[in-house]
Amino acid sequence: MLITLVFTQVSAKTKDCPSPNLDSSPKELLNFGYCDKYGYFYPSLITVDAARRALPDYAEGVVTWVNPNRMEDTALVNNINLSNYIDGIALMSCADIGQTVWIKRPEADWEGPYVVADCANPKHMFAAICYKEEITELGFKTAQAWGLATYDNEKVKVVKHVVAGVQIMKSTGFPEPNGEPVDYRTWWLSKLTFVNGESYPEMNFDCSQ
Repeated sequence: MLITLVFTQVSAKTKDCPSPNLDSSPKELLNFGYCDKYGYFYPSLITVDAARRALPDYAEGVVTWVNPNRMEDTALVNNINLSNYIDGIALMSCADIGQTVWIKRPEADWEGPYVVADCANPKHMFAAICYKEEITELGFKTAQAWGLATYDNEKVKVVKHVVAGVQIMKSTGFPEPNGEPVDYRTWWLSKLTFVNGESYPEMNFDCSQ
């Protein structure tokens, strides 16, 4: 059974966005695209190279955060020691695990050091970067420090889900930027290739609309 979708400027989320049929073959998913359970359309599957493409040394994007203990538990799994860092963070590519980074919120100074303790599931990278412009997920400890969430009686209260315009720099010492940060989404999409052999610009698709 083929999945029939029209590629002309599919919106980021749409009620008409179908989920992959259980009988769909991998080839059909590659050639016709599919939607995840949240309603985000994927024009094809991204390549292994795209999933493994490390973050530039100095970049900017949107950050969100994870639930309590999630970052600490993942750090243990990935053999990352958080004791010498403010907190762990998750970057999109697993190639960055172990990297030391610093983070700068809008109208704030650089904070750090942080360590990359987690990464995105490759199945979720396209939606996270293309639609949400995400560059990182903060640990809950940092979310609390930034006033993004509170935790009382084992209940999380969301104050703010995301922060835009956040800069990240890979550096073992206090960062000294030279120039402007790269827009992470623009950079990643410009290099993105799919397993159907086409690049993002060749797909006649725009996730920013």
